[in-house]
Amino acid sequence: ILLQQFLVIGVTMAGLFDQWLDLRRIHQKKPELGRKQS
Repeated sequence: ILLQQFLVIGVTMAGLFDQWLDLRRIHQKKPELGRKQS
């Protein structure tokens, strides 16, 4: 049971971490795209 809970928590944290990285990428790309367009 402990191993299953650990795996579930690990997968959940990995998913949240991926979403956080995506958000950071979007925020970092926005000013770059704005500069290129303008």
